[in-house]
Amino acid sequence: MLALFIAVCFVAAGAGAGFTSSSVSNWYPTLRKPSWNPPAWIFGPVCGEFSFSGIFCGPRSRFWRTRFQNTATD
Repeated sequence: MLALFIAVCFVAAGAGAGFTSSSVSNWYPTLRKPSWNPPAWIFGPVCGEFSFSGIFCGPRSRFWRTRFQNTATD
């Protein structure tokens, strides 16, 4: 069941990317961005790291809590 939900999320993300990828180069550069806006080259690696952390570390933190939560009170 989890694999189905993950697949649905990837399909939805792919469909959204397919519809917007051709027009991003038109409207995104015209946005007024704040002075603290990071450079474009850093967005991909940081976004990838955040995604990896959420996918890889999130389930492990849940396991850690359920496995070791009672040992702290003993």
